[in-house]
Amino acid sequence: GAAMQFSNTPSEPTLIALNVAMMDAYEHANARFQENLLAQTPVILALFSSSGGRMLLYTPGAEPLEAACVPAVYEHFKAVGHSPVGVYEIVASALASRDYDWRQPLADYADVCRAALEGLYRLDLPDSDIALLRKILGHNVSFAARCLVEDTVDRAGLRRFGRSIAPDLALTVDKAADIQVRHWMHVLSAWRRELGPDWAHTYAASNTLYVTRRNNILFSVLAQFMGEEAIGDRLLLFETPQFTTTSEMMLSGLARVLSDRQLGENFFGCYYLTDSEVLGGAARAAISRESERRGIKTVLPSLAPVRTHEWPWQTEPGDPVCPRTLADAVACQPRFVYKTVTPATDCAR
Repeated sequence: GAAMQFSNTPSEPTLIALNVAMMDAYEHANARFQENLLAQTPVILALFSSSGGRMLLYTPGAEPLEAACVPAVYEHFKAVGHSPVGVYEIVASALASRDYDWRQPLADYADVCRAALEGLYRLDLPDSDIALLRKILGHNVSFAARCLVEDTVDRAGLRRFGRSIAPDLALTVDKAADIQVRHWMHVLSAWRRELGPDWAHTYAASNTLYVTRRNNILFSVLAQFMGEEAIGDRLLLFETPQFTTTSEMMLSGLARVLSDRQLGENFFGCYYLTDSEVLGGAARAAISRESERRGIKTVLPSLAPVRTHEWPWQTEPGDPVCPRTLADAVACQPRFVYKTVTPATDCAR
């Protein structure tokens, strides 16, 4: 590799330059660790994507293998399931600002939904699925047309629009999830057979945005094949600030975690110590002292060992009044029946 360049210019305080030099050494070592990791150990990356995810298998001495995509029908259910959100956002924007001219955007979006309706006949799906998708798209068009004919929007109407179609949206979610899960289960079954004994020391990492961290699909599917004992050990979940990330960033993050574990073992005799922020323990004590000094209640999580095979998200019941799933939320809501408009007014602007 390239020689390390330690930064220590006269303009930098000596102690700050010390930390800069340490980071130079750290980054070079992490890059070498990643090379060695991929040369010796299989790695699976499960990356979030709008098309149901991506999975890549890295095996020593071979080019990365990317699994086939989730079948396109997944995206059909997802797209139609998402479509009422477009109507909602346009109308909600109009309700939030009197200056927003919502009529043309809503008319244009209704045209997109009509075009999708006309394209449903080309899908190779059972009649019941076509009927489901047609109902949701027709609901969008009908509500938009009503708003345009009456030349008004209101919060009560928007609420009725959403609640009346909610059970059908939940059904599209169920169908999309079934397609996605069956696909990735098939991929991982094949990879496990292919790796044979090497599966027992394969590492895997998935990424998650804030809203996908709980019950993360790709991570949960991986856990079925790697076992609970791999969670937090060989199976890791990385939080990311965007829906998608690169395989390069994920590999670097995985290498960093595993390399730091060896660092923790070397200095403190604990292989998993650096899986948690090392400074956090001292800061926790400082927070307690400062909170007590200021007369405010200390709010901190309970202490737990740094090594755990628990799921990396909340598993306690929490608020018993709140729904736990989309199905729970739908079951608790009152039903609304939204009448469709006549074909004559359906295309009104």
